[in-house]
Amino acid sequence: MPSSQPAVRPVLAALLAALVIASSVLVSGPATALPGAQAARVESPSAPSVPDDDAPVTMDLVSLSPTSLTPGGTLRAEVEVTNASSAPLTDLDLELRTRTSRVTDREALASWQAEAGPDVEGPALATASGTPPAS
Repeated sequence: MPSSQPAVRPVLAALLAALVIASSVLVSGPATALPGAQAARVESPSAPSVPDDDAPVTMDLVSLSPTSLTPGGTLRAEVEVTNASSAPLTDLDLELRTRTSRVTDREALASWQAEAGPDVEGPALATASGTPPAS
C-alpha cells in the first residue's frame, strides 16, 4: 500500500545535489551559467569524491531533520562550510532541488551515482543566498 509520506531517500538525494552545487560554487566562485552547465562524468564513484587535503573549501552535513517528512513539512539541514583559503567567500548561493521521477532499475541508479558535478535539472525548491558571517 502506498504511503502518504514522501520517502527519505529522494529528500537526501536532493540535499546531496544541493551540497554538490554549493561546493562547486564555493570552490570555483559564482557560476553565472549554472542552469546551462553540463555535469562532468566520472568513472563510477559510489559516493561523492572526498576533497583533497588542501581543498580551500569543505562542506559537512551536520544534521538533517526530520527523518520522515510529512506533506507540507519543513526539512531542516545544517551544513558547516569551512574556508581554509585566504580569500573571503562572498555572494554564496545554496539551492535545494529534487526530482519527481524515481530510480527504478540498477542501470539508472549507476548512472545517477556516476554524476560528480552539480545536478541543475529542474527549478530550485529553495534557495539560500548571502554572505557568510565574518569569523
